Amino acid sequence: MRKSNVIPDDIFDYIRKNFYSNEIDIIIKILKTTDDSNILHDKEQNPHTDESLMIDIEYTRNKYADFMKKLIMKGIIYYVIGYKNKKPVKYILLNPHLARKSKTIHKECLSYFDKLTVSKPSSFEKK
Repeated sequence: MRKSNVIPDDIFDYIRKNFYSNEIDIIIKILKTTDDSNILHDKEQNPHTDESLMIDIEYTRNKYADFMKKLIMKGIIYYVIGYKNKKPVKYILLNPHLARKSKTIHKECLSYFDKLTVSKPSSFEKK
């Protein structure tokens, strides 16, 4: 978890102009679920799914869908979709400009992705 969740003034102004006060409360609650990788996590420190985040912020499915669409359209939330260990994964990511303390990628973030390596083809694989 982040030690400090300070939203820069210019970003907070952007949020105030684009969201209602009850939505800002939810954004701040979501902000508290991120770690240094900006991936949203549940209470057990597992990456949030749409279902777990919906429960965490206490929204119905329709209200959640509308709110997430707004967060995505306003650049607050991003979905990262890929494969890890040959299985599909989807992470919910907070825009790093919102409350990030550094410009570097933390090594904890790397645990969510496969290492990019070139393996030598086996004698059975075509080149």
